[in-house]
Amino acid sequence: MAAKNPPSVLARLLAPLPALLLLVGCGDDPAGTAEPGRAAGRPADPASGTRNLVLMVVDTLRADRLGCYGHTRATSPNLDALAAEGLLFENAFAPAPFTAASHASLFTSLHPNTHMVWNKVKMQTGATVYPALSQNAVTLAEALRDAGFQTAAVADGGFVKEERGLDQGFDHFESETRGVVDRVDRALRWLREERDPGRPFFLFLHTYEVHSPYMPELEFVDRFDPVYQGPLREAVRKAREWVAANPDQNPINRPQEQFFRPLFDAENFTAEDKTFVRTLYDAEIAMMDQEFARLRAYLRESGLDRDTALVVTADHGEEFWEHDFWGHKKLWNETLHIPLIVRLPEGPRGQRRADPLDLMDLMPTLLTELGVPVPEMATGRSLDLRRAPEASPGHYLVAQANAPYGLASFRYPDGKAIFFISPRADSAVFDPVTDPAERHDLAATEGGQELLRRAVRDRRAFTEATEALRHKFQLFPELRSQDRFSPEMVGELRALGYLGDDE
Repeated sequence: MAAKNPPSVLARLLAPLPALLLLVGCGDDPAGTAEPGRAAGRPADPASGTRNLVLMVVDTLRADRLGCYGHTRATSPNLDALAAEGLLFENAFAPAPFTAASHASLFTSLHPNTHMVWNKVKMQTGATVYPALSQNAVTLAEALRDAGFQTAAVADGGFVKEERGLDQGFDHFESETRGVVDRVDRALRWLREERDPGRPFFLFLHTYEVHSPYMPELEFVDRFDPVYQGPLREAVRKAREWVAANPDQNPINRPQEQFFRPLFDAENFTAEDKTFVRTLYDAEIAMMDQEFARLRAYLRESGLDRDTALVVTADHGEEFWEHDFWGHKKLWNETLHIPLIVRLPEGPRGQRRADPLDLMDLMPTLLTELGVPVPEMATGRSLDLRRAPEASPGHYLVAQANAPYGLASFRYPDGKAIFFISPRADSAVFDPVTDPAERHDLAATEGGQELLRRAVRDRRAFTEATEALRHKFQLFPELRSQDRFSPEMVGELRALGYLGDDE
């Protein structure tokens, strides 16, 4: 199959659907489904004024906890200011609720069912493997490097690692779990001292700051809840003391295992405790937002903001028991709806766009803005960041999670979504317009049944298209075992929940 849209497939897939959101059993396809290749769009605009790119990914940041997306707490004044001075996408969605899969899609503009870089995969033999991105994939960094850009990545550890193939195309790549303050410091040092001012650059900045374990500085906690005195407050205090006393040790492993996991797993973990977990998450966002302000200030003071695109987004969100679960393994809005804020030189100011966007669309969109050719295998759309479309584009977005959750989510042009969920659960249908919390199952209705039937057909076409793309470009991932990871990385991944038996 060609990398561009096959008309016969699109004719079936892009037919208008009822205004519903659907949840159905995924059957024998635990890897989920994916939309076929979507052709990159407009030609580059040489007069855009964009020479450089800074892309910041805040791991596990859900959109609705930012003020610019409607949160009532003042978690994000600096990101809110960026949105007021730039462009905010109201309907940006992640392709997966997993770090490795979502970053691989962001970098390659490929669906997870094509690149197959899941956080981990359980083989039929019982062995667990950790797929790494195929060397045949062309990443955002590779495309920019080959076009003459200096490329650098400052990441915060976890699964954003060389071991997962996510370093492809970066002249400088480092990934150490040090927290947002250190990572911003390191990014600023690269900008000030290490980049070549005679070349355009691409800087990728990643932080795990809002990922669990949530242990913000207590001054940020007190902004949002100075009253709670339960066990979590003491856990945060002790965890931060331990990190300060052990600056050379991983700041996630021991705090998570010693101070937080026992509380989260306790039978007496109360509703008040759960509310405070959300407070800790908000406080983490406020910390991250303050550090983002330092990055933004340097871009302004150095004059780089005059020719640098600044993009802030996330790889996925977080669920806080809205569906009786905490974490990011399923495909509810809480884990898929992500922020996307863009500030361009001489670009839109204070504009909000409702047209849907998949994180996979970002790679071709940014390459086009920078005047760099889009790789043939890219399946995302190239959006015009300087002009909103006159009508909603006729396509839908797909998100996936592999076994044992085996989910696939479809989001259609009218803003609705369809979920396939593992065979252990019955099919269910939701209307997010009247039921944004996704609580009322409409599967038994006539409209719900019609969507179930249509979704089964769409799922089959998606699976065929993405598998054909994988074969055409030989994008099979390298399957790596845990022994490829350092002992420190194994401990960190276990503390982050990436090596648990149920993920």
